[in-house]
Amino acid sequence: MAIPLIARDRIIGFLRMSHTQPNFFTMQHARFAEAVAKHAAIAIENAQLLQAEHIRLEDVERRRQVAESLRGILAILNSNTPSDQILGYILEQACRVLRTDTAVIYRMNVESNILLPRAARNIPEDILPQMKIPIGEGIVGQAIAQRRPVIITDFDNVLILPGATDNRDYLVNWAKQNFQAMLGIPILIKDQVYGGISLYFRDLCCPLAEEDSALAMSFANQAALAIENARLYTQASEIASLEERQRLARELHDSVSQALYGIQLGAQTAREILNDDSPELDLKTALVEPLDYVSSLAEAGLAEMRALIFELRPEALKSEGLVGALTKQANAVRVRHHLQVEARFMGEPELSFEAKEALYRIAQEAMHNSVKHAHATKITLQLRCDDAHAVLCVSDNGAGFDPSGTFPGHLGLRSMRERAMRLDGTLDIASAPKQGTKICVRIPQSVEPLKQDQ
Repeated sequence: MAIPLIARDRIIGFLRMSHTQPNFFTMQHARFAEAVAKHAAIAIENAQLLQAEHIRLEDVERRRQVAESLRGILAILNSNTPSDQILGYILEQACRVLRTDTAVIYRMNVESNILLPRAARNIPEDILPQMKIPIGEGIVGQAIAQRRPVIITDFDNVLILPGATDNRDYLVNWAKQNFQAMLGIPILIKDQVYGGISLYFRDLCCPLAEEDSALAMSFANQAALAIENARLYTQASEIASLEERQRLARELHDSVSQALYGIQLGAQTAREILNDDSPELDLKTALVEPLDYVSSLAEAGLAEMRALIFELRPEALKSEGLVGALTKQANAVRVRHHLQVEARFMGEPELSFEAKEALYRIAQEAMHNSVKHAHATKITLQLRCDDAHAVLCVSDNGAGFDPSGTFPGHLGLRSMRERAMRLDGTLDIASAPKQGTKICVRIPQSVEPLKQDQ
């Protein structure tokens, strides 16, 4: 006897009963079996709904982690952090999102075409020095040669080029003994190979999918951006070229696309929730988290992009003005560091481009000090015109310091004073330990910048 298991007018299975005696089952048996089948169908459907909800929540959490990681990378890319530390952070976030703890970022030696480790996580000390991989060999070498992600689960098929040294077999055996799968990703900079990323997976609950490769590729793109930014920053510093600064601004501007990727993930999650017709789902509650992440990521990406344009392309001051630049910088500090930033402006001052750029840089340095050194929670930025002068003040509620003391070089106070002096202006500092700091610069509105001594 077979009874269908029906849930919401769908057959989800069968209850089958058998007996050694022919014609044993009666209508009474059938009615009892139908009752059992009804309860079984409800239990099975509930289990399926719980499993689907568990999968959905896991997906929401992963998308949240992706958005959070990309936002963190976007912030560190726009900071002064050394490139090696940025690469280490990107590798850490890639491992976190892709649920592994072992990975390597390689750089390519252009003379020998050998990949050398640049950053690593959880690689044994005896293994890391041996990770010198020729292009085309191993998983990361194949990924670079093919310029696409490569997944390997059968380590017996890892390509080793003819004439390879014994350490290649040693590396393959190490991977085979410790991991179930590897994912190799190329790092490309403007279609040129820089290196690659290897991700090692110990325990996989399910096979690596195309989505995993796409996520890993996005982290490789961030690594490429960090590397190119560092190279261009050094080059721009050496030659002080406006053209290179504009180029760097365009390169960094592309990082906002990663914020858009996070927004896309959040929007996709929200759409999936809308399409979920589970009666147990509280639609309003379920939509709060992905929509909040979309909103915060959009706000952060927009503020970072606007501030970045002025940081790397000061000529934008000509079109948008000092008030516009300071407004965007204040918004970026507010969003980036989660601080209370109050901006008070009384109109655009009549200043030369050089004077506006100097005031912008002074405000930028002062707010940087408020965040990094004073650990302030509130910053006030003021710009006003007083008689024939423009006055810029930056104050905070931070740790403060003794202005009569010797200032550590990293505070940038000397640089701010020099900028003010070149414009025939003055810079005053009011501060005391635990009393906050107020920095005011006063510049004549009609002055031309003083030339530096040759």
